[in-house]
Amino acid sequence: MKLENLQPFIRYAQNIRLNKNTLFNEVVSLEPRFFYCLNGKAEVKVNGTLYSLEKCDVLIVNSGVPYRVMASQSGADLCLINFDLDQSANTLTRPINPVKVKDFSNDKIVSRINVDYPTKLNEFLLVKNVQYVQSRIVSIVNEYQLQLVYFKEKMSGLLANCILDVVRSFSAILNLNENDINGKIIRYVNDNFTKPLSNLEIGKIFNYHPNYISALVKTATGKSLHKYLLHLRLLKAVSLLQNTAMPVNEIAIECGFCDLAYFSGYFKRAYGVSPSKFRNV
Repeated sequence: MKLENLQPFIRYAQNIRLNKNTLFNEVVSLEPRFFYCLNGKAEVKVNGTLYSLEKCDVLIVNSGVPYRVMASQSGADLCLINFDLDQSANTLTRPINPVKVKDFSNDKIVSRINVDYPTKLNEFLLVKNVQYVQSRIVSIVNEYQLQLVYFKEKMSGLLANCILDVVRSFSAILNLNENDINGKIIRYVNDNFTKPLSNLEIGKIFNYHPNYISALVKTATGKSLHKYLLHLRLLKAVSLLQNTAMPVNEIAIECGFCDLAYFSGYFKRAYGVSPSKFRNV
């Protein structure tokens, strides 16, 4: 599954208060679980490794993965959301309890995350300090409790946005206005996409290996540098076709394409018509 096809189904959403005396067994969920830490600090053991879940952290645990949640001395307030990535099992609306590790088998799984990227999500994903999703997580819990008209659709949209933002944070897509080297590199590509850029050339400018540049662009955009440049160039071409009377051959050069035939071929593959026909539609 690709995350652009994301249409979550939320089966359960609730706030949970953990105190230092709260004890949970190690369990296996039969559907994916989304944890958001509102306050305090919790310890979560996933697949035998202990992780800290602090305020504004998100943990997504896939079905079939053993985990155990424990509070620290100060306790913790968590939001818990049980969900599927799609609507294929949306007729099963009752909350589904996790099972003990010894009682688990794969045939009991109701739904499972299986995405092309990031593959880490297919097991578990811990992302630190994603405060900007908190209001949406709180809204999901409120919608689940009130269950007003269209609450399922609203919860689905809210969770889809949260998951995409969490994945963006995991992928280190930073605020491009900040003085972060990854942000600077992506901003450089956006500011210079009409030039004949390559991983090698960008690597020389920022003193990084071309393989690092290639991996960074792929992680940040989901595309290779070549495909990302084509995307940016075609967006500019669409704008010029819609808003100017500039001849098509000049638009091709303005957008960084080496010749008209090359530009027209890529444009038609992307939009189904030639640049000239697109302008006249």
